[in-house]
Amino acid sequence: MSYDSVPIIMPVSDFPNTEAVVQYAHQVNEPVFLTKDGRGDCVIMSIETYERDKTLAALYAQIDEALDELDAGCELNPGSKILNEMENRLRDAGV
Repeated sequence: MSYDSVPIIMPVSDFPNTEAVVQYAHQVNEPVFLTKDGRGDCVIMSIETYERDKTLAALYAQIDEALDELDAGCELNPGSKILNEMENRLRDAGV
């Protein structure tokens, strides 16, 4: 999700059928917040958007964990060592 963008909020009555909601969610590639009687009711998003946001959330959690470790005084590894480890893992995974 583009966290610097305004969320898409629409009344559920704007969509005469569920297929229209699904098509719109795929078109915008962002979560679509649906309201009912002026209040938040549900969020619709494509699987691709869900997977992307889930992956980003996991990445942000890892970054937060690493920053906490730095704040706690953990020793840094050289970038070259980390890149080598990443290359080895990718090679082992067949990527």
